[in-house]
Amino acid sequence: MKLRLDLLNVMTADDVLKEARRNQHRYSAEPVFSATGAGSLVPTSTGDFAKETERSATFVRKLKRRAKKLGRQLVSEPMPPEELGKLARRLAGNKNRDESVRLAAKITKGFYAGS
Repeated sequence: MKLRLDLLNVMTADDVLKEARRNQHRYSAEPVFSATGAGSLVPTSTGDFAKETERSATFVRKLKRRAKKLGRQLVSEPMPPEELGKLARRLAGNKNRDESVRLAAKITKGFYAGS
């Protein structure tokens, strides 16, 4: 699963536990696991990879819906063009330097999000 740091604030402990259980079959302890605490990933088949990719996409969609329901903006989602336009108009008409710097940073972050 691709790491999405912006979704961490809407994940629950139950989400993490369920994902760990779904991936448990891929981990194999080394013979000296009790001494080293090390293990490795078992190679995955093409079919398993496709299932894992779909499960990951479904999980991300679920977390996005949860974030939207909670009213949280996701960092990795680009800002809609309309909202960028509004910020740009505010920036163009602004005479306060501190506010202009803040607006410019918000525009940059919204434009490059997800890149």
